[in-house]
Amino acid sequence: MFERMTRSLFLGVVLIGLLALWTCAGSSDDDDDDEDVAMEGTTIYGVIEYDGAAVGDTIILGAVHEWPPTGPPEWIGEVEMSESGFPMTCESEIAIFGTLYMMAYLDVDPGDGAMMNLELDPMHIPVATMEIVDGEGNEMNYVLEDDAWTADDDDADDDDVDDDADDDADDDADDDTGDETGIQGTVTYNGAATGDSLVFGFWTIQPVGPPSYYDSIDISGQDFPLDYELETDITGDYKIVVYLDVDPNDGDSMNFDLDPTNWEMLSLPFTSIEEGAMTTVDFELVDP
Repeated sequence: MFERMTRSLFLGVVLIGLLALWTCAGSSDDDDDDEDVAMEGTTIYGVIEYDGAAVGDTIILGAVHEWPPTGPPEWIGEVEMSESGFPMTCESEIAIFGTLYMMAYLDVDPGDGAMMNLELDPMHIPVATMEIVDGEGNEMNYVLEDDAWTADDDDADDDDVDDDADDDADDDADDDTGDETGIQGTVTYNGAATGDSLVFGFWTIQPVGPPSYYDSIDISGQDFPLDYELETDITGDYKIVVYLDVDPNDGDSMNFDLDPTNWEMLSLPFTSIEEGAMTTVDFELVDP
């Protein structure tokens, strides 16, 4: 159950940031509406490194103005994998310029087109912006990593005051005291959509990438507003995304065309979950 939720919720939530938006390599190259459209001769070049076991024929490149991304990449392109393997040099024309976050991933599964498969594709996640100069060659080096999103999330967990050791101690405390740890409150929704479950995702950072924790509750036969209670195996500060699962045929993944949610990636507050306490937090779901 949790393995399936891991995959479906993980991929479903990231769809809003990246996956559903990366439709085909190069599709935004000729976007005449982009105010930063670069002149001919604007390129990026450099070295791509990867020391893992994944293989593929194409490396997809991308550029966005904000990180985490809040919409489709402003530019995407591709370079063919070198026959000599990694490290490899690359060069590509780029259709925009300015201060950008530069991404890349090795497309392991050609059957999904240029879609990013977060479970398979090694990726370079940007940690700083780069200034792409119009009309010039710009050096950009990439380091691809397996499970880049998961590694990013693990790092955030390590920085949290409630690390794995603390969680183990917390579990022991639960055993000793019997006190419940988690969240409770009221979920309101004024729309017409219906569903039998509410899915909760918890992030230590902005909700892009895999959640640190996830669970669902059965609400069959209940009407909104409804009171909920969800025990968790985590403590600390989290941004929480909740959605009503309207389509049971898609598993627990979020359907952004159908599922009412509290999704507000840039404005979600942090909720503090403390050991031995049920934190009260209310959610208001809205239609897509």
